[in-house]
Amino acid sequence: MVNKNEPADDDYYFDDIQDLKLGNKSWKKLNIKLVALAATAIFGYTTLGSTFATNITLSSGRVEFGQGYLGTTACDSSITITPYATFANASGSTGSYKLTDIQVSDLGSGCHGKDLIIRAYDSASATALDLYQTGGSTTYNSVQVYNNNGIFTLAGAGLNHSEINPVSNGFRVTLFNSSSPASVAKALATSVYKITVETVPHDTNLTQSNVPSGSLTFTGQNPATTKIEYAANNAFVLGTGDFTVEAWANLSNANQSQTFYDAGGDVNSANSFAFWIEGGALKIRRNGTGADIQVAMDASWWSTYRHYAAVRGNGKFRIYVD
Repeated sequence: MVNKNEPADDDYYFDDIQDLKLGNKSWKKLNIKLVALAATAIFGYTTLGSTFATNITLSSGRVEFGQGYLGTTACDSSITITPYATFANASGSTGSYKLTDIQVSDLGSGCHGKDLIIRAYDSASATALDLYQTGGSTTYNSVQVYNNNGIFTLAGAGLNHSEINPVSNGFRVTLFNSSSPASVAKALATSVYKITVETVPHDTNLTQSNVPSGSLTFTGQNPATTKIEYAANNAFVLGTGDFTVEAWANLSNANQSQTFYDAGGDVNSANSFAFWIEGGALKIRRNGTGADIQVAMDASWWSTYRHYAAVRGNGKFRIYVD
């Protein structure tokens, strides 16, 4: 509690956040909530207690590092941005707190497929602060993150995929590491006056720090929503040589018609090929003929992940499970 008869200590004084327009974005009033300062100890960054309370100033209010505040983007009217500071140790008296982590959370599905560009500014200039440097030479004044339907990767960032981690409906980026190329945080925490988040169409030319991986869940038979489809391309022509089409899948016996792969348009047409499940059997159909190669689904194959493969070798077709 602040004694109104005494001068307020800047490090611990909070006031109501006023609406602040930043370009075409607006910051909403906040309900201030203290959050413990997060600190790490990597690449010479060490913690010296938990009393550090440098603030970001928005209008007449203060936001402490480690405390989330609300912001807006073109794709979401209410996101939470949380900056974190860590002490960067150095010889003599040159050690200082740096802006080392930025967290963006509460992102809605409207931001799927977008790139989010994060920048920080001081109170005197319209030029974005340098946030980090990689390899001892390349400096970045922004962080660009690709939101691939809720999976987040760093886009053309010079950081490693381990420097971005998922949080609830968002991500947290760490601006330093000790791996190769090593990165160091550059922005003094005491210089950070505001942080902005801009959304732009995804830039497919930028290198991603880590290509998303995992599995896809197909829950129905509607062809508009439960398939991966590519336009006709000669690269998909199987020809007359050997090939393998395989899938690692968890199949439900409640859905008796599930397709792994088909190519060549209608599977009943010439030069087509299909590998699928129908009527409780694994099937291969080639060249549109009705003489399918098939094997009955074993009861133990349902509702568990199995490896399914359709193989042509030495002019013969085979089906493999596991």
